[in-house]
Amino acid sequence: GVLNGGLYLLDRIMAKLTGGKARIIRYLLVAQPVPAEAAGKPVAIVAGRSRIRPVTPGDPVEQAFPRPAEVIALRQASGAACIVAEVSERFAGFIWLARSEYEEDEVRCTYVLAEPAVSAWDYDVYVTPDFRLGRTLSRLWGAANAHLASSGVRWSFSRISSFNPDSIAAHARLGIRTVGHATFLRLGPVQLMLADLAPYIHISLGTTSRPRLRLTPPAHP
Repeated sequence: GVLNGGLYLLDRIMAKLTGGKARIIRYLLVAQPVPAEAAGKPVAIVAGRSRIRPVTPGDPVEQAFPRPAEVIALRQASGAACIVAEVSERFAGFIWLARSEYEEDEVRCTYVLAEPAVSAWDYDVYVTPDFRLGRTLSRLWGAANAHLASSGVRWSFSRISSFNPDSIAAHARLGIRTVGHATFLRLGPVQLMLADLAPYIHISLGTTSRPRLRLTPPAHP
C-alpha cells in the first residue's frame, strides 16, 4: 500500500543518511490458527532423509544454529521451545515457540499474550537456503502445530514486517488474522511507538523502557 511503501522508502533514506542510527520499523501483528486435529500427530517426524524433532539445551545440533550462542542461551533460559529440522543429518532449519510473553529483539517492545493457556508466540522461523524449495518449512510447521495443539494452544501469534509483502502472502496462506499494527521510529537511543493497541503511544529514552502490547486471540478460529 501507499503508506507502507512511503514508510519503507523513508526508512531506507534515513538509514543510509545516519548509518543505521535512524530507522522506521513497522509490524503487522497476526494470529495464526492452530489446527485442533494436530493434537493427535507426532512432534518428532522422520520422512526419508528428513528428521524434525524438538531439542533440549546442550543438543549437539545447536553448534550449527545460525545465531550467537548467547542468544540461544537466553531463549532457552526463558523457557522457549525449539523444533529443529535436519536433512541427511545436516541442520536444515528451526522454529522457536514462546508462551506467556515475548521480548522483541529488533525494537524495544514486549508482546504479552492475554490468554496464555490457549496462545503462543512463534518466532525466528528459519530454513537454510539449500532446503527452501523442499518440504522442510511445511514439516516444521506441522511439528510446531502438533506441539502447540497437544498443549491446548489454539492461536500462535507473530509479527511480520509490513515492508515484506512476500512474507505476508506466505502467512496469509496459513490463515492468519490481523490483530494489530505497530510502527517504531528509532533515533539513536530514543524510540517512539505508534500502535493501534494499548498503550497506543510510547516514548522510550533508554533500554530499560519498553512498551507492553497485550495480544488477545480472535473471537473465532
